[in-house]
Parts: sequence; structure tokens; C-alpha cells
Amino acid sequence: RNEHGITSSEAWKFISSDQIYLLRSNVSFPGVQCIRADTLKKDECNETLSQEVYVKVLVNSTTRWFTMNATYRPISRDSIGHATAFTSTDERTGETTNYTFTPLSKRSCAVAHKKKGKSSEDARRSCELWVTQEYLSVPNLMTSCVNAFQDQCGCPSGVSFQAEECRNVPGHVA
Repeated sequence: RNEHGITSSEAWKFISSDQIYLLRSNVSFPGVQCIRADTLKKDECNETLSQEVYVKVLVNSTTRWFTMNATYRPISRDSIGHATAFTSTDERTGETTNYTFTPLSKRSCAVAHKKKGKSSEDARRSCELWVTQEYLSVPNLMTSCVNAFQDQCGCPSGVSFQAEECRNVPGHVA
């Protein structure tokens, strides 16, 4: 268990959910309306996974969709071998993204502490609230998830994203 009482296998279950959506961040992403990650394949024994990530951006009053692939592997494990943090490297840019997830509310949401950059010296840090499809369907989950984001990210509201905008990715089923 981590300092929040969550077992790391819960972190694996969250990140490998069929679909997760970015709901809030303590960092602004200009023009980004929503981000959705769909799990394409996963290996539960090794706690690795591949996702297709969809980003909806508003550029000069025009909506554009960008897609990228991300493959995650554990970078640290707890004493019983469960992953506690995951990493992915963008082959195009050479940037590495590390996520440490704290799942909440029965896996419907999680706070992610994120570090992204080409080296530890230039790493940009952020704190994000990610949610599953279940969260979008059950309104009473919102308060506990938003409170956890505020507590863990030290941010009263953060930048909000419209997860519902990513439910209908052109050519894909949500």
C-alpha cells in the first residue's frame, strides 16, 4: 500500500482500464479540449500495456484530432512485485513520461503525478485527475475525485477538460 492506502495492483487496474479521460490538471495545455486513452493491449503478469491516445484541439476556431500511441512499462515495484509507477517514451520526440497513479473511488478516478521530459533535468511536473467511463456515467463520484485532486495537487480547481468531448472520437467507439 502507498501513503494513501491503495495497493499498486489498483494502480495497474486503473491505467489499464478500457478508456480513461483527463479531467483536470494543474498545468494548462493551450487549445486542448480533451484527452482520451484507449487500452489496446495489456499484459497483466508484467503490468505492461499499450494505449492509443486521442487529443481534441481547437486551433484557429477549427477542431482537430491528434492520435499517438503510448506503451507503458513499470519503473518501480513494491515489496510484493506490483508496479507503483509506469513509464513511456515517445519515439518521435525522445521524451519520457512517468506516471505514478493513486486510484480512488473504486477505480473510477485516479490522481496522476506526472513527469515528462528528455532528461530528469528538464522534466516538467504536473498533477492530473484521470477518470474512467464509469465516472462519466455516475454523477455522485465527482465530489470525492475532485476533492482528491485538490488535496493531492495543491490546487483549488486546476484546468478542466471536457471529457465528454472525447467520448465520440471520429471513427472510434467510446
